[in-house]
Amino acid sequence: MKELDLLLEQARAGEVYSPNEMLNKAKEAWGYIEQGLGNNREAEVLFLLGKAYFRLSRFQEAILHLEKAKRQNEKDLRLETEIFNALGNVHLYMGMYDQGFGYYQKGYLLAIKAEDEEMEAKFLNNLGEIYKYFNDYESALACYERSYELQKKMETIQTASVPLCNIGSVYLEKGDWIKAETITLEALELAEKEKNRIIESACWKDLASVENEKGNKHQALACLKKSFEIVEQTGEKYHISEIKTLLGKQYLENSQYDLSLNMFEDAFKIAEEIDAHDMQVKALIGLGEYYERKMCFKESANCYSKSLALKGKIEDKEKTQILRRIKTYKNPELTQREIDVFKRLNLELKEKTEALEKISQIDGLTGVYNKRSFLKQYKKHWNIAMRLQKPISVLMIDIDFFAEYNNLYGHFEGDEVLRKIASIIEKSVRRGGDLVGRFGGDEFMVALTNTDKMGARIIAEKIKDAVKKESILHEASSVSPYITLSIGISTITPSLSDSPEALLRQSDLAMYQVKQSDRNNIHCE
Repeated sequence: MKELDLLLEQARAGEVYSPNEMLNKAKEAWGYIEQGLGNNREAEVLFLLGKAYFRLSRFQEAILHLEKAKRQNEKDLRLETEIFNALGNVHLYMGMYDQGFGYYQKGYLLAIKAEDEEMEAKFLNNLGEIYKYFNDYESALACYERSYELQKKMETIQTASVPLCNIGSVYLEKGDWIKAETITLEALELAEKEKNRIIESACWKDLASVENEKGNKHQALACLKKSFEIVEQTGEKYHISEIKTLLGKQYLENSQYDLSLNMFEDAFKIAEEIDAHDMQVKALIGLGEYYERKMCFKESANCYSKSLALKGKIEDKEKTQILRRIKTYKNPELTQREIDVFKRLNLELKEKTEALEKISQIDGLTGVYNKRSFLKQYKKHWNIAMRLQKPISVLMIDIDFFAEYNNLYGHFEGDEVLRKIASIIEKSVRRGGDLVGRFGGDEFMVALTNTDKMGARIIAEKIKDAVKKESILHEASSVSPYITLSIGISTITPSLSDSPEALLRQSDLAMYQVKQSDRNNIHCE
């Protein structure tokens, strides 16, 4: 039927400029299927419905329709590869990397078998996305560049801007701003020719990062506004949330606080609506930074706490997904080249998984244990101390008048102080079994194994003296013209009736007593 053919053509064309239009045309086409017209096209229509739902960030509906399409499809090899590609994309966006890889793997093999260079190019681009996620930029570039080369030589293909934009984003991640800008501008021009609105928006977003690096904040804001204007027309909620968060950060940098708050709140609502945890985390961190700037520390702490809880869910989900073995398909029909490709990718994913496991334990700013990992390790050391009947000591360390320091010198300088203090503490605690962690904004904790109260005090004095020698200027402090610390100490030889949490509370109480008296001191509880 000519009418059905036209609707399917319009639905496919709508993907790059208006997913809503794509969905509407696919629904119209489905009406023909329900009337018993064009039943041999049922799988194709289901596929297009699934792709439209994916573009609109309605991931569960996308999976439902794509799986139906896969079951309905019988003989169309090209459609089968497209379905696998789309399923891989949905699972990639949902953070299910092992399942996404599985779909890409199956589809890529079919594309090679069918000598379908167009689909091969799409799968290479998407494999590049997995490499980029794991920060393997060289492998990502190799995939993107090969994808771009394949698409560039096929005049009928109108998606070459996708890998080219991704190449620019890799150089952005690597800090090569000049190369990133050149390639991104080229990708933008190509996307405009292809009428690929989604990639146009992505290019403007990356150009905003380049302008920020140049120090052109107002130009960066203009780029983000352009990106938002385009992405809003597409209706892609995931990316709308992403750009709103970036706009919130830009407004915050420009001290446009009301606009910043509106953007962060809108971004969070949209991310919550589509259950995008990673976007929720970014919006919450932005809100935390906003409230911190406005001196609303209770609200700020609440936002950071929520973001950490969500981040924990993401890390647990990623660990569950990534640590599943991604199997290499040993089909006799596979060429050695294909097997080698998948073996290499599996090995690199395994290496990146191990790296991710290590990174997830570390506080991103200071390089010491984050709170969750510190507490996990601390409980292990507690159990050893209880079994061996050896003392264990905890130091709670707080930077005196740190909020005032941030207000006077700014958050950038404040972050630098946190890094310096963390480094000093680590250098002062040299034994392999001891732990250092960041417990809150300006609070650090140290767990000292097989260390009594006197030994713990010696370490505390060592840390305090080392900070004093650094002579970090702090003109807003009431106790010294330089940065100082308040340190609380608690020690115990644990028994079955004791709890590790009680020892932490005691050290916190000891630190609080220092802060209530003269600060710049040490107290043993």
